[in-house]
Amino acid sequence: VVMTANNACQTSAAANGNIVTTTVTAPTTWYLDADGDGYYVSSQSSCVSPGAGYTSTAGIQGDCNDNSSAINAGATEICGNNIDEDCSGSDELCLIPGCTAIGACNYDPLATIDDGSCVMPQPEVCNGLDDNCNGTNDEGMTGIGSVAFSTVTTALYPACSTGNISAANLNTGTNSSFIAGNGPDLWYKLSANYNTLRAGLSAAIGDNTLYLFRDLGSCLQQMEMVQLANTGGNQTLFSDELQVGQNYYVVLHGEGGVYNASAKMCFNHLVASSCDHTYSNNTGVYASSCSSFKAQYKANASAYVFNVLSGSQNGTNLNLTPWSFTTTSSSSVVSRIGRIFPANLTGSDIVYQVNVPVVYSIPDALGNLYTLIATGTPNCSVTMSPETSVALRAADRCPVLKTLSSYVTIDRTICAAEKYEWEFSQVLPVAQSPILATGSVNATILFLYNVPGLANGRTYNVRVRPVYYNGTKGAWGTTQCLSTAAAGMVQQSNPGAVNLKVEDESSFGLYPNPSNGEVVQLIWKQGQYQNEMISIWDAQGKQLETRSFASSGSTNLELSIDGLSDGMYFVKCGQAVQRLVICR
Repeated sequence: VVMTANNACQTSAAANGNIVTTTVTAPTTWYLDADGDGYYVSSQSSCVSPGAGYTSTAGIQGDCNDNSSAINAGATEICGNNIDEDCSGSDELCLIPGCTAIGACNYDPLATIDDGSCVMPQPEVCNGLDDNCNGTNDEGMTGIGSVAFSTVTTALYPACSTGNISAANLNTGTNSSFIAGNGPDLWYKLSANYNTLRAGLSAAIGDNTLYLFRDLGSCLQQMEMVQLANTGGNQTLFSDELQVGQNYYVVLHGEGGVYNASAKMCFNHLVASSCDHTYSNNTGVYASSCSSFKAQYKANASAYVFNVLSGSQNGTNLNLTPWSFTTTSSSSVVSRIGRIFPANLTGSDIVYQVNVPVVYSIPDALGNLYTLIATGTPNCSVTMSPETSVALRAADRCPVLKTLSSYVTIDRTICAAEKYEWEFSQVLPVAQSPILATGSVNATILFLYNVPGLANGRTYNVRVRPVYYNGTKGAWGTTQCLSTAAAGMVQQSNPGAVNLKVEDESSFGLYPNPSNGEVVQLIWKQGQYQNEMISIWDAQGKQLETRSFASSGSTNLELSIDGLSDGMYFVKCGQAVQRLVICR
């Protein structure tokens, strides 16, 4: 008799004499998915189907309503309908930002959270907007209508000639409803070719006012109004908010009294600058951040603004965050281009796109200076070629010993740097985490006593990188070795260590030192070496080995360093001691 195992299904049995043979199979896993959406409620093993709603097709567990195929763990939640479509346990309240104030012009009935964008109804003004929320922009506002005007053009300040000067005889003016108060008005229309405007009234008498209007088509929007007292009648109006291609009106209004028939109106503009590549032989390519850089000179400028808009390298956009540099004087020359652009410490050219607005200071009718910023020039390109990175200077590197009261400096100046950041990573006697220190502004040296955690008798790997005027940091330069001086190399944890002091005037030297090979030369400074006993010690003052050398009549002795790991050691001959650095 063949017995079936637990949880097995008997499928057939056959008798042959006294022997009965039974065929068994494993039970089937059944999944309860009554709505057929592929998400099941539960599962069980059985030899036959447990009943309606069960399927042997495996799906995904996660159905909180098996009567609706639209409800399961993979469904999209519909906010606020009191149905838990995604079986998360609740009907989430969707956060839809918008204006939730019913009386607002831009009320959004679908919004569930106010985003501060509501615009409440207000009296209509001439601004191109539907201020009162009635569906119409600027209704009830007044256009220029039948007002007579003279068409004028502007010329570069301070020119006042036939092309940009017009008569300003208020005796011929007429009162218009746009201007408050009775009095004659003269209208001048111009189409803006620049963002700047200076409209100056001269040879005038009496009390006068100047207005600037933007023509919005359906109405005129007032932008500026100037009425300076004690000017003898003259007035000056300025603006740097004109939009190129837009029409504008300047209105001269007489407040009363006698008017000079010879008065004149002069209309000027001011312009932005661009790159002047004089210092790159007109190539626009600069090999060093120490080079001077120049913008095209503009008369009456008080400052130049260099807007760095973007950068690319090998045709790939670097996705830079734009920045600006503004000169502090009227000179168009920047003594170091590095004040604008970071030094290029990569392997290929970086091309920047720049524009150069200009800040002007122009006197008004009282002689007070008025500031305008002229914009709108096409972009110009500046290419910064690669230059060498910065590192610890050779005079501060191993095997030279530096006291903590001394300073270190860099091997070259990066003119683009405002300051430098230093990294000291201790490697001997034990490796430790890097120490970071930042030098002073416009300083190339770093006093070691200002570096927290730096200690005597240690060896460090040192890296330096520039910090630029715009706050960004350059790449780290090459790693160099720095050793700090100490009276002895005794470590408290090694009671058997011996004090070893490096002699400034030792009787021998080591070459090359640091060494990256398997041998170094001991060079006697005076005479030949005799029978010598030479010992090698580690940085903790522990003797590693002793070697004897017989006299050979030579001033050089070859010392094998094969088998010594990289690091700092002391070589002793007689009473003289020299430091040896191995760096393979």
